[in-house]
Amino acid sequence: MIRETEAAKESLAALTPPASCAAHHRGSLGSLDDALEILRSLKTAMESPEPAAQLPGVAARVTLPCARASTFSRGKRWRSASATA
Repeated sequence: MIRETEAAKESLAALTPPASCAAHHRGSLGSLDDALEILRSLKTAMESPEPAAQLPGVAARVTLPCARASTFSRGKRWRSASATA
């Protein structure tokens, strides 16, 4: 799943959207970045000696991207994780 998401991000990043779609394009790239972060943290948790103990950390990583996606879907300005850090 990680490789597929990386490939999808590369394909999307290679596109040059029209100006009217640029914000959505940036938001989609940011969503893929968030997905990669979540998938990688889940993989790390699954490979750890105590996977169940790691799941709260994975769940915490899901909260912010979901809030951003909800805001973006309502037509508000999207901010990348790096912009909010």
